[in-house]
Amino acid sequence: MLIYPNTEYRPAPVDGQHSAAGAQDRSRSADGDRDPHAAADTESVTHSAGPAPDAEDPLLFNLHSVAWYWAHYLAAPEDGENPLASPLRAEKLTGLPPATVLTAEYDPLRDEGERYAERLRADGVAVELHRFPGMAHGFFTMTGTIDAARTAQQLAAARLRAAFAGSGIGIGTGADVPQKGPTA
Repeated sequence: MLIYPNTEYRPAPVDGQHSAAGAQDRSRSADGDRDPHAAADTESVTHSAGPAPDAEDPLLFNLHSVAWYWAHYLAAPEDGENPLASPLRAEKLTGLPPATVLTAEYDPLRDEGERYAERLRADGVAVELHRFPGMAHGFFTMTGTIDAARTAQQLAAARLRAAFAGSGIGIGTGADVPQKGPTA
């Protein structure tokens, strides 16, 4: 999962499909500067990478799952060559806002996410990369059962809070949100 702070920016459709990853490229202003609050939240940043170990586990999100989702994400297979769908194919990634990249050890998209973090770093973008050992694709949403999911969400929230702190954009602490818990 790639986290960029975003409040008002929404990615435009690419061939009828929404490309969150492509939001980065459309975040340029008329003078070519990047919007520091442009966003891309994506777990698949390109489709050409090799698999992570155990990427074929039939009980987990695997390379067959990736292919199925990729085929439904694109209007045509050649659209996967477009950097708006596959940011690793972009000539340069300079000027993007700082990023936090979270990967799971047993995710077939892990290597792509980590290569993207390396590429951002090589292009001068501040990036934090965190791999969660023992985790599978989608663990981030499993906060009710997996401690690492809570840790990942807390990390993501902290990074977003820090990014928004000096931006003039109000962001709450979550204290005003009703919490679910055991009922008496």
